[in-house]
Amino acid sequence: GDEKKFGYVVGQVMKASGGKANPQEVNRLLAERLRQARSAE
Repeated sequence: GDEKKFGYVVGQVMKASGGKANPQEVNRLLAERLRQARSAE
C-alpha cells in the first residue's frame, strides 16, 4: 500500500528534478510531512 505510493511520489519528484533529488531525502521528508498531516487530523 503506502510503500508503492511513496515510490510513485519519489519517482515523480526525481522526474521533476531531472534526477537531481536525493531519493532518501525525498522519502524522509515525505514521511515527515505525512506524519505531521496525520497528527493534525
